[in-house]
Amino acid sequence: MEANKEKNAIRLIFAITTKALQQGSLTTDPDQLMKLFRGTELSRKEIYLLAKENKLNWVYDIHMTVSYDEYQANMNHSLAHYLKC
Repeated sequence: MEANKEKNAIRLIFAITTKALQQGSLTTDPDQLMKLFRGTELSRKEIYLLAKENKLNWVYDIHMTVSYDEYQANMNHSLAHYLKC
């Protein structure tokens, strides 16, 4: 994947997931997740690989009991799990 496309997709996925998490409604259904991510123009496999490689960023509350890095890794792992191809 070209670097600019990847960078833009990561930003868009961050915006989408942040809004969903703030609303308390981030789905775990793969088809529904892909509907959320349709504006990224990435395939399910491409998003899965970004998550698997821990490249996605997630909104983080400073009052969380886990470290920022651990939280990022856990959220990427979870998304990869739900999107597993």
